[in-house]
Amino acid sequence: MGMPSQLSQAMFDLLQVSNGNWLPQVTVNLSNLGGTSGNDDMIIPSGLGGGAAVIVGGGQGNDRIDASAATLNVVSTINGGAGDDQIFGSTGNNIINGGAGDDFIEGGGGLADVLNGGPGIDTLSYEHSRGAVTVDMSTLTALGGITVSGGDAVGDQVANNFENAVGSAGADSITGNAGNNVLVGLAGDDTLLGGDGNDIIIGGEGKDTVEGGAGNDTYKFMAFSDFHITSEKVPFTPGDKLDFQAIDTNSFRPNDQPFELVDYDPQNGQIAVGEPGGGITELSINLGGQIRYIYVFHESDFIGQDDFIL
Repeated sequence: MGMPSQLSQAMFDLLQVSNGNWLPQVTVNLSNLGGTSGNDDMIIPSGLGGGAAVIVGGGQGNDRIDASAATLNVVSTINGGAGDDQIFGSTGNNIINGGAGDDFIEGGGGLADVLNGGPGIDTLSYEHSRGAVTVDMSTLTALGGITVSGGDAVGDQVANNFENAVGSAGADSITGNAGNNVLVGLAGDDTLLGGDGNDIIIGGEGKDTVEGGAGNDTYKFMAFSDFHITSEKVPFTPGDKLDFQAIDTNSFRPNDQPFELVDYDPQNGQIAVGEPGGGITELSINLGGQIRYIYVFHESDFIGQDDFIL
């Protein structure tokens, strides 16, 4: 895609976004505004249409439509169509319709966008926002949409049919709804609240405040940099999981090397589970000789093997 991303393929898989088997990238022009019935990779250039607004359609298939380089108001409407689409809007006013399928939609910077995920498991992204954003799926606007504000979310109208949300590099606030949500904070000191449902919470870099809420929630760590240099605090209820599976503890060996749980001073690739006291258990995580800590606040008396995904 044209825009650099912090999101790995593993993250896209988690968000149920398919990259598909891409055709060679096609630069869209005025004679080629629609995709095919296959998986299209379409880039909208800055000078398309001499500044006139255009409509771009992906057609069927798992399409990737990138208008991030387009100049102000060049692109007015992008329709993903059926399939699992990735759509990146321009810096102007975009109307983006994901259509059926599991879509990943980023409106773009600057002005007010109208964003509609459509049927499927859809992801609302503000990864490239120039400021921190607030996304609240639990509080709807007067028009019945998701409440968003701050950064590039200012003025956006977001339909209440997104299940997942990705924040920016700033200190974002993201709140889920009663469904099963995936909430991704990325960099910055984020606040992520899952609400009801079986949620996946990924704080990312920074000292984050996380809470899964009701349901069987998973706190997932994608990289060692996700652990703040002082400590992370995780509220934990029966049925929740601490997921370290994405972290390879020894990149010099073939295949991924998982963490090992121990009850003593951890060596490289080990997590020491401390003695619980007052409803708090300290986890000491060693990777490459560096130690990070997670304090798990829990209702049960013990955090054990079954509470981890390694």
